[in-house]
Amino acid sequence: MYKVGIIGLGQIAYHIDKTKITSICDINYDLVEEIKKDCDISKGYINYEKMLEENNFDIISICPPIQTHFDIIKKCIETGVKAIFCEKTISYSLEEANQIIELRKKNNVVLGVNYILRWDNLNKEIKELIDTGVIGKIYTIVGYGATALHTSTSHLIDLMVYFSNNATPL
Repeated sequence: MYKVGIIGLGQIAYHIDKTKITSICDINYDLVEEIKKDCDISKGYINYEKMLEENNFDIISICPPIQTHFDIIKKCIETGVKAIFCEKTISYSLEEANQIIELRKKNNVVLGVNYILRWDNLNKEIKELIDTGVIGKIYTIVGYGATALHTSTSHLIDLMVYFSNNATPL
C-alpha cells in the first residue's frame, strides 16, 4: 500500500484506490479537520512544507491553485516524494514547467498532470477510431472553449493534441 498525502482540498476528490491517505493539507483549518474526521485520516496540516518534512510519502497529490504548483512540486522532490500527481496545469510559466520536468528527471520522480479526459471511455473510443483509420484521416481539429485556458479549456487543447498524435511525453 502506498503512503499518500494530499495538498489542497478544494474541489478535487481525495479518494485514491490502493492507497492509504495518511496526511492532508489545506489553508482552511476547519476543512482539514472535517475531512480528517470524515475520512479517518490521521494527520492534517495547514502548512504543506511541514507536512512534507514530517512524513515520508510515496505519492503526493497537488490540488491547490496553479500559482503554487512550482514551489510545492520542488519541495516534494526535495523531500523524496517518489510520485507526484498534479492538477492541471502544471504552471503558468513554460520556464517553470521546464524546470519541473528537469528536476523530476534528475531525481527519478514520476510526475503526472491531470488531464483526466484522456481516460474517459468516449474519448478512448474516439482515439481508437482515429488510430485504426475507421473514420479516415484527420486534417483539421477545431475546438471551442468557453472557460479560462488553464481550467476546462486546457482539457480541450489536450484532447486535440491526443487525437492528433502530437503528444510529447514528459
